[in-house]
Amino acid sequence: MPVAAGELHLDLHGEKLRGRFVLVRTKTDSSGEEEWLTLHKHDEYAVGVVHPHQVGAWRADSHGVELSGSMRRWTRVLGPLGRETRLFARALGGRQGPSTGLLVVGVPEFEPWHFTAHLGEGALRYGRADLAPTLLRWKVPLGAPPHLAVTVDAMAKAARDQTILVIDPCGGSSELLERVADARRCGARIMTLHRGHDALMGLSHETLSVDRLRPARDFEITQHLVTDLTPVAPALPKS
Repeated sequence: MPVAAGELHLDLHGEKLRGRFVLVRTKTDSSGEEEWLTLHKHDEYAVGVVHPHQVGAWRADSHGVELSGSMRRWTRVLGPLGRETRLFARALGGRQGPSTGLLVVGVPEFEPWHFTAHLGEGALRYGRADLAPTLLRWKVPLGAPPHLAVTVDAMAKAARDQTILVIDPCGGSSELLERVADARRCGARIMTLHRGHDALMGLSHETLSVDRLRPARDFEITQHLVTDLTPVAPALPKS
């Protein structure tokens, strides 16, 4: 993707900084000065957060689907939440077929940049155009490129073949609930990843709740497992 479109992908091979990165332009002010967000892609050099490998993540057999390789370690870290995360990722990625896209929304205090970028990378790598995510924003800065200028107002016009994925580590708000309810009335599938938000859970078709008593790191691990497992999830049986 050309830099003019708002993204720059690069590989670094320095002594202190190595790996694959993407720079995303978030806004351009009235003077023409740009602000960019740096994201470290999933690779062996990523540190500070958990980046399990996607390749070989799933193994299908006559008894269903099991994890393989390094994924087992991270699901063991999470305990029962690890199994729930795996099932959530399969629900998100296993419903394959015609789709007008995946809409990802956070809360005003938290925009799920990393989640959206990592899932987008996986969707591209595995040819899952139906999982190519669009980040919905509560406030679009002046000069934001078109692909980062889609507002939460899009939820009120969601289509029946769209999925709204809500990521809320903060407890949500009444406005968020209203917008999710609007999307559900439009017929969109609602999936939510949150920290014990009962009202949000009640609006969801599929939900994954990380208990508030668990450390913040567990919520980060959960997000990364979802982005890694979803693009390679086996198809769900047709009902």
